[in-house]
Amino acid sequence: MLGLRRIGKTLLLDQVRRRHPTAAIARLEVDAIVTSPEDFARAFVSELFRAVLRARSSQRYASEMDEGLQATAVALHPDLEPMVAELLDAIRAEAHGRLLNRTLRFPADVSETLQIPLLVMLDEFQDVARLRAFPETGNLLGAFRAALDRPGRVAFIVAGSRVTVMRRLIEDGGSPLFTRFTGLDLRPFHSDATFELASRIWEDDPPFEPDAVARLHRLTGGWPFYVHALAVRARAVALAGPNVMSPDAVDVAFQQELVGRGGNISLHCQYLLRTAIEADGDARRNRLEAILRSVAREGLVPRARLARRFTRHYSQSEVYSSIRQLVDEDFLLEAGGMLRLADPVFAVWLNVEPDRRDPLAALGNRDALRRLLSWYEAQHAEDRTEMGRLFEQQVENTVRQFRGQTVPGRLFGVDGALALPATSSVERMRLDDPHGTYGEAPDSYELNLVLAGGTSGERWAIECKHRRGALTRGMVERFLKSVRAIERARGVHFTHLWIVAPRGIRPDASALATEHGLLRSGRRQLEALGRLLDEPFDRPDQTGATGR
Repeated sequence: MLGLRRIGKTLLLDQVRRRHPTAAIARLEVDAIVTSPEDFARAFVSELFRAVLRARSSQRYASEMDEGLQATAVALHPDLEPMVAELLDAIRAEAHGRLLNRTLRFPADVSETLQIPLLVMLDEFQDVARLRAFPETGNLLGAFRAALDRPGRVAFIVAGSRVTVMRRLIEDGGSPLFTRFTGLDLRPFHSDATFELASRIWEDDPPFEPDAVARLHRLTGGWPFYVHALAVRARAVALAGPNVMSPDAVDVAFQQELVGRGGNISLHCQYLLRTAIEADGDARRNRLEAILRSVAREGLVPRARLARRFTRHYSQSEVYSSIRQLVDEDFLLEAGGMLRLADPVFAVWLNVEPDRRDPLAALGNRDALRRLLSWYEAQHAEDRTEMGRLFEQQVENTVRQFRGQTVPGRLFGVDGALALPATSSVERMRLDDPHGTYGEAPDSYELNLVLAGGTSGERWAIECKHRRGALTRGMVERFLKSVRAIERARGVHFTHLWIVAPRGIRPDASALATEHGLLRSGRRQLEALGRLLDEPFDRPDQTGATGR
């Protein structure tokens, strides 16, 4: 389960445990227990025991002390005691490799011994890699893979907020965990989900204008944490003033949350900044913060230009290392050599630094509010889902949910129903052709996304156009040219060509797309497709055959 910070991963995991109190569900914050293999083993085993005890409604407490682990094992089943003894022997011998192998096998042993299914949730899973800093732990992921592949009734859910690192750890073709997990990407809310959450918070007291919800969604980008924090603040603003929830009340609340030192959004952004610049040495911290603030000011900046700017004070390797760190930890997003902040609200917060220095003056100053909003509109004139790489990421998240469903063809600009492939991989393709081998002249060709189906042999070329205006005929021609060149160079065949254009497509471009059989979707069709894919498809009325 992948999603950026404060998107709601932990909330979902806790909700599952609350809704299934009689199931044996263990949940661990991995980042809090990987200071050593010994700490990891004790916490892992004790939480498994607690999960079983909760499922049995037992009041017994499973301690992490060695004696407590042994006592709990005996109380649950005598056959578990020698398993715990083996684990404790490995702890005393500091045999880290043997210890981690024994620990990761433990869920299957508990499940088999007690004849009970187990669900193990590992939050912030990417931090498990920290255990590889200890001797004899080089095969850590191999040991975890062996635990996953053991027969039995144990299921694992792993979640992480460092999405780039998590993908590398789990989805990379060379990873032992490759293909062991099914990915679930948590994205910001659609506008209708923002409306539902705001409606629950406001409850028509005070009554709210529809435009207030649109403003709420625009300012927060649909991030659940920001939506909730801003909606609560806006309610307080409206109740203290006109007693009507208007877009103006949302604007004032946004200013208070960003500029005020005690606002929930402000406190979260302070945490983000501390996390982003956490490093050894003042020089590296200063460099990380300077890069963040520079990208926030410009909104979108080429990596090369940013690097040149800082090589006056730092070496090129130091600058590129810092940029790479911020990308790996998802503070920056990069596409085509261009960098932007992943979190649009954090970018705004960084840019209101002058007002945050004197919040009491800024909060009572209408000019400060206008300044904040005009800056926001200039930097984020497009909705978050339509901004460059972010929009491309939304499309990628959507196609990763293709599981062979049948959906209405109108979502793709065609009649009838359309059978989707079962996605096995999504990648980007680029072809540099300096000699003009695959085209009329030297050129470079790029496909935003390439979807490969499972056993169906389907392959989709996908163009995500996140521009201000409608798609032109020249853009469709360029897409077709890229498809042909890459088909020739790579020896592949694309069964479907799909253009996603949130601002629509011009009539002449639409005619060319129809002539070549291209699928076409706008913003509303993409959002409708996303909602449809989130629904179960095991009922007849959920398929395109019924006209849904």
